Amino acid sequence: MGQKTVAVERAKVQVASETAAESALAVAGDVRAIVDALKLYKGGKLDEFKASLGSYFPDTSLAKMSSAADFANALRAKIAPTLRVQSSGATSDFEMKQFMAAIPSLAQYPEGRELLATYTQRFADRAVAAADIKAKMIEDGTYSLKAFQTELKNAGYERILTPEDLQKLNTAKPSTGTGSTLPPDVRRRYGLQ
Repeated sequence: MGQKTVAVERAKVQVASETAAESALAVAGDVRAIVDALKLYKGGKLDEFKASLGSYFPDTSLAKMSSAADFANALRAKIAPTLRVQSSGATSDFEMKQFMAAIPSLAQYPEGRELLATYTQRFADRAVAAADIKAKMIEDGTYSLKAFQTELKNAGYERILTPEDLQKLNTAKPSTGTGSTLPPDVRRRYGLQ
């Protein structure tokens, strides 16, 4: 492959990375707006019931709850394709899976929605940092997948979620049994024993 072809391909990678970062920031902003819009929706079984009645009572607070609940349900679909940084590694994949699994439960209560906004912003910040790192490396001619992962790690973006964050997410996830839903090796790696 010629040098010009390599430069064109790397420019495409950079544009895709910057576009992904912009999308991640937009999603983080949308999540914050959703969290703010859902302040009247306190969560729990009673509010779920009230929200289910909303479509039958237009122009009432129940209707607002119904649309707020629908808004929360759309959140997961919106977040999924935009926050993961391509080529960021297995830890990133694991964190994203934990986050995505906890969204339905977190969206039910004000405190959980605040966590959603916080974690979404963290993932978006990593996407922006990754785009900047990739741009610098491409400009310097030092870009490779391994070097990118190393630089992302050195910049403090290997892990987005702390062990405490993972514990909160694990607690929020629907569980079919008792105890942790995290595999033992993952609990050890994150100090969650």
